[in-house]
Amino acid sequence: MAIFPLFFIILAAAGVMAGLAIIYLQIYKRRINRMLAAGVDVGKKRRLPAPHEFMPLAMMVILLCTALVSYIAGYHTAYDRMENAVPAQDFASGETQTFCAEITAISGSEEGGNSVRIKGASQNRAQLRGEFVFAVFGETVIERQGTPLAFSALAVGDMVALTYRGEISSGTPPVIAHVIKIEVLAEGS
Repeated sequence: MAIFPLFFIILAAAGVMAGLAIIYLQIYKRRINRMLAAGVDVGKKRRLPAPHEFMPLAMMVILLCTALVSYIAGYHTAYDRMENAVPAQDFASGETQTFCAEITAISGSEEGGNSVRIKGASQNRAQLRGEFVFAVFGETVIERQGTPLAFSALAVGDMVALTYRGEISSGTPPVIAHVIKIEVLAEGS
């Protein structure tokens, strides 16, 4: 559902208010002219409210209706956008991939910056058998058999299942930009 921009809603409300003012003034003028032509005392007979009494109330009602329509339209538009939104993707490839590797070197700490170097296992696809490097951040899950581990629990020689998202950059060694999970499979020898 396409929603008009706010400018058009305000313009329509102003048009309705101007039209209402013109129509009411014409009705009021005809009524007063009839009463004057009939010789009736305009001040004593029950009459239509004067424009200065009627128009502020009418404008308030129109503004409230415009605000209500704008709110409903905005809510509906926001809800549609939320329902039809494409999930955000962190990198070029939104799908995750997992492969097995052995940790060959660890440097630094999780707090002060770190680098983990791995060598892909022989059972992996050819592209994932070489050496890679990646950093571990606070949102990276590290666990062994479902039990959370600290970064300091990783050791050289550990076999891990590494889950990542996105592309692996070319370089020497290639860098895995977004590691989601490190699962320790077996401790090093």
